Amino acid sequence: METDNSNAVLELAVYRALDRVNELLVESQRLVKSRTTALMAGETTLDSLSLINLLLFIEDEIREQFACDIMIAGEEESGQLPAEALNTVGSLIDALEPIVRDGH
Repeated sequence: METDNSNAVLELAVYRALDRVNELLVESQRLVKSRTTALMAGETTLDSLSLINLLLFIEDEIREQFACDIMIAGEEESGQLPAEALNTVGSLIDALEPIVRDGH
């Protein structure tokens, strides 16, 4: 799969996961599908359970789109993401790109 196309598919997978999380949230807590949307940094509306759900939904979407299993959510230090990757949607997508590329 071409890198640019793969990145676009990954971004769409993350946005589909955001849609799934938004279905669980009240309207005032829903996340905007934008790379600048805060997840843990700044003024986020996500609580820890919603963040875990998002990560699990992303794992599902990646499994479906790329046919690879990755673990990004888990007990402390068992996941594959550094804490700063969870600052924004964009930083999360950027951190996922090499994981998906290596796992695919």
